[in-house]
Amino acid sequence: MKDGKIFLRKVRAVAPVILVFIMVTGIAAGYGRQDSARQALAAKSTEKENRTEAKKSMVEFQLAYLNQPFGEQSSGSLLKAAACRIVSKNLTTETEQSEVYDVVSTHALAKDVMETLEQETLELMASPAGSVWGGKIKVYAGKTPLLITEDDKEVLLRIVEAEATSEDVKGRMLVANVVLNRVVSERFPDSITEVVFQNNGSTYQFSPIKDGRYWTVKVSEKTVEAVERVLAGEDESRGALYFAARSMAEEKAMRWFDTSLKYLFRHGVHEFFTDK
Repeated sequence: MKDGKIFLRKVRAVAPVILVFIMVTGIAAGYGRQDSARQALAAKSTEKENRTEAKKSMVEFQLAYLNQPFGEQSSGSLLKAAACRIVSKNLTTETEQSEVYDVVSTHALAKDVMETLEQETLELMASPAGSVWGGKIKVYAGKTPLLITEDDKEVLLRIVEAEATSEDVKGRMLVANVVLNRVVSERFPDSITEVVFQNNGSTYQFSPIKDGRYWTVKVSEKTVEAVERVLAGEDESRGALYFAARSMAEEKAMRWFDTSLKYLFRHGVHEFFTDK
């Protein structure tokens, strides 16, 4: 009995020490787990940062590659690489998508070209204005590439001269822009000649065709300069599809312009409009 009491006293004496030891061990283990978790989280964060940095570097490299002049790349590879990325939707962020589309647009890669990825067409889209392809001339309607014939160019020169005889170079350019805007619009014919000679059943779209001025004008140097600049891609038309000289137009015709179309701006005698 005496021995049992002695044993209990010893247990009570060492119990606090054992309890403290257990608590310290538990706390240490907890800290160890927390530290491991922190280390794992830090490692994961570092890995994510490294991936982001690597991806950023790759994007920058790709964009730098896409920005190089076409002539410095192997045939067709520049635009084909960009087109493949767009078509396959291999664009991981909106920023990257915007950047790649901007790069592509600087090389005038049209939507149908992105879809077809035909080597010859890609090379055509990347070629400079004035290049001749299959007897046609490579030109631009703003940023949109077009192929026109020599006859198309002559028609454009004559209609600009007839419509903008009294205008400065910019005024003549704007008339040419409207013709080209119609060519690339789904609402109008697909060539300069067809646009200029379009008849809606009751009258021609351009009054100089109706009254005969188109056939009598002599193309001036101003008009040649204006058309050349427009065919090289200059465009300040804001997408205008129509123009009218209010001082010379019939009241009924101008009422249609004012009520059916969206007014854009005026330059010289012409007011410019687009669809609402």
